[in-house]
Amino acid sequence: MVERIPSGIDGLDKILCGGFVKGSNVLVAGKSGTLKTSFCLSYLYEGAKRGEPGVFVSTEETEDDLIEDARAMFGWDLRDLVNKRLIKFVSMVPPYSAKETNDVEKLIKAYVNDVITSIASVSQEIGAKRIVIDSVSMIEMFIQNRYMSRIALMSILRNMKSLGATTMVTEGVPEKQMLTGDEALVEFVVDAVLKLDFVPSARDTRTLTVSKMRRTNHSTLIHPFSLSPGGLRLLEIK
Repeated sequence: MVERIPSGIDGLDKILCGGFVKGSNVLVAGKSGTLKTSFCLSYLYEGAKRGEPGVFVSTEETEDDLIEDARAMFGWDLRDLVNKRLIKFVSMVPPYSAKETNDVEKLIKAYVNDVITSIASVSQEIGAKRIVIDSVSMIEMFIQNRYMSRIALMSILRNMKSLGATTMVTEGVPEKQMLTGDEALVEFVVDAVLKLDFVPSARDTRTLTVSKMRRTNHSTLIHPFSLSPGGLRLLEIK
């Protein structure tokens, strides 16, 4: 029997045979505005409700902004969960472009090591069962080298698995780029891939597709989903 972790998205676990595989690395990919960060917050909020501590590593936004976003969109009091040590926010904003220094390799190694050690320290401190990294796109932009980016991401994700947590990472997709292809570095080093899309002209403007999930006979359909005051919810396919 494969042990599963509830996603926190209403209706999603049903098409995933019960949720994410425990201990796996899950990628949530999509263009700007497809609610990737909301998926991550929902995932950690679900864990906190179940008494499973979680770590939110942000490479872009501040803790205060994320807490206020969750309050405004869903009415969730994440500050209370932080005080209860059920959620911990960690800022890992890259300092600047690696190409702006003479010792590129040394700078990259130092940053990647800092990411790994910081997450490990905080995870052990609160006993984290769930980890979020939002987003790895900033790490890729910082490194600016496809081969080194892939090695760095493999190292980070491998270390997340060693912590025994189930990890969700996000990756942005350029507006004119397809959700798959050679440019998608992270897809090849994770266990599951959820792809989000936003089509303003369509009736169901937001959609989710599960393109990969190991050990899971998952749905291959395009599922519409909505944003409601209580959280995200998959809609019935008509």
